[in-house]
Amino acid sequence: MQSDLRQLKRDIAAAAASMRSAFTTKKVSLGTGFNAGVMKGLFGRRTMGKVHAMSRDGLREQQIAATQPYENVRQIIDAVMKGLDDTKAQIESSDEFRQAPERRTAQRVAPEETATFQVKIGPR
Repeated sequence: MQSDLRQLKRDIAAAAASMRSAFTTKKVSLGTGFNAGVMKGLFGRRTMGKVHAMSRDGLREQQIAATQPYENVRQIIDAVMKGLDDTKAQIESSDEFRQAPERRTAQRVAPEETATFQVKIGPR
């Protein structure tokens, strides 16, 4: 169960990173290109700088709003994993668990239950 949660957490982190990357691309491309040069000529460099700063701030807010649900799910997964670790530690420290040593040891497989494979290497 914990391995599934870890995998889900990795998938969520990858999706959030992809989203952040897309927003970064948008932020970097702000104020570049022919139209940006024309706008600077018409309104002035300082004014257009302020406009681009406001646009970047707006994109930053959109990015936070878009990635916040992923962060919330990640925090929930962390809480569930912590709960599982706490429960496991509680079980392992219980008297019932300590009195049953067969539960703590790995189960042995009888030799007749194991599978054997023969591999031939060479020309057919």
